[in-house]
Amino acid sequence: SQATGMRLERVNGIHEAVWGLAFLVGPALGAGMIATVGVESSFWVMAVAFVASAVLLAFVHVPGSGRPKYEHQPYFWSGTWDGVRLVLGDAPLRSVVLLSTGIVAVAYPVLGIVLPVLYQGNDDPVGLGAVVMAYSLGGVIGALLYGSVGHNAHPRGTFAVGLWGVAAGLAVFAVWPETAVMAIAAVISGALLGPMNPIVNLALQR
Repeated sequence: SQATGMRLERVNGIHEAVWGLAFLVGPALGAGMIATVGVESSFWVMAVAFVASAVLLAFVHVPGSGRPKYEHQPYFWSGTWDGVRLVLGDAPLRSVVLLSTGIVAVAYPVLGIVLPVLYQGNDDPVGLGAVVMAYSLGGVIGALLYGSVGHNAHPRGTFAVGLWGVAAGLAVFAVWPETAVMAIAAVISGALLGPMNPIVNLALQR
């Protein structure tokens, strides 16, 4: 934040928007590759992309990064346990981590398991792609909005709105499983959920 001269809210909002944009474009690219070069070749393309990402990250140098000095060995277990104790011992962090973990446990299986099974039964892969991409689009919008005006919003209230947004979206999916309706609900639910990861990041940073 100091290096860029931007507020932490804006930095975190941009970070999550970029991630959401990748999740929005990725499925479309994947579907295009499967349709043109086949499944096996698509896996090879993904493998090469992961290697390229690792190589690029090796050249990224951030001041203060790297393994911290730690007197206990092995660092992995002792450092991990210290991190767990820090989160559990801090009330705001504990609440944010537990709530966001619950959201992931409930919402993501719907996107990754329930919806694919539903649309596979209907033989409608296009509809599945439309709903998932709508959810990602909403997330990008929500993250960018939080990056712009999040410093004026109360984190607790914004987090609560996001929770209600996820619940409402899942309720619409259950009551009215039509692609057009689900896509609209996904955009709105994704937009309300968009600020949640930036808020979690902000809590950890502070």
